[in-house]
Amino acid sequence: MSPGLRLSPWLVPALFALLGACGGEQDARISEPAYEVAERFEVGSGIYVRALAIEDQFDEEVGHALRRALFWDFRDNRPYMIDFITQQQPAALRLMMRATFPAGWAYVSRRYTFTERDAAEAWVTVERALDRIEALRAGGPYLVGDAFTVADLTAAALLWPIAWPPEFPYQLPELPASPKLERLREHPTAGWIGDVYARHRPPSAEVD
Repeated sequence: MSPGLRLSPWLVPALFALLGACGGEQDARISEPAYEVAERFEVGSGIYVRALAIEDQFDEEVGHALRRALFWDFRDNRPYMIDFITQQQPAALRLMMRATFPAGWAYVSRRYTFTERDAAEAWVTVERALDRIEALRAGGPYLVGDAFTVADLTAAALLWPIAWPPEFPYQLPELPASPKLERLREHPTAGWIGDVYARHRPPSAEVD
């Protein structure tokens, strides 16, 4: 993929609708190359199996839930949504996406079930995920064992908007005010997400 078309995790759902690209299940893997993932655990070991199980659950449930919740909150803020979707894209692609945004948004809404009830349930799913992270790490820096694993990678990559870490490798417009999001940013896991980025992802060259 050319540098001009590099996708951030949160651009994927919108581009899926507009360009037929892959969906939100890509979130964790997009960030993975820049991380130093611990590889010293033997394949098939208890720690390895537990880390993969946590990764699978977060990848299947949490990323979709947070996108659904935030996109519902910002559904009427079309200028922001267009600005967010077109960040760091080539000029021709920006023009095309702005022109096709209404149709693309309608498709995304159907794809991700944008209703008030589903958005409320999505917020509950996200908060439960934050609670689970706190329970798993039990005050420590990692979710499984004593080193960084794919479990930490996936959880932090999917939930980054809660912490909005400066190490995130894309320049995106700050999210508009969201009371639910602000409440979650007071959760202890928000600090953990920021710490994961600070420890395991150096500042990107794409961020000034």
